[in-house]
Amino acid sequence: MSAELAPLAGIELTGSLTEEFFIGGLKTTGALARVNLTVTDDTDEFSWDAPVWFCEPWPHPFGLAGLEGFLHYFLVTIRAYDEYLDIEPRP
Repeated sequence: MSAELAPLAGIELTGSLTEEFFIGGLKTTGALARVNLTVTDDTDEFSWDAPVWFCEPWPHPFGLAGLEGFLHYFLVTIRAYDEYLDIEPRP
């Protein structure tokens, strides 16, 4: 996730653990923060605490959903051909 989004969401990164790593061939520096995330379909809502890396530079127009912060909590079905994505909280 872009480090530019942290202050917009009210997340303080000063003093956070930082690491350098490569994503898609790009070397970036990430600052780690614990963030409360919520997924909703306007009927049901599911919230969880997740580790999120806020990276600089991050030139991509997307974030990455990882195992520990997202996929661990959901059953995810992707059918790209049908342009279909389904996310269900794990029982």
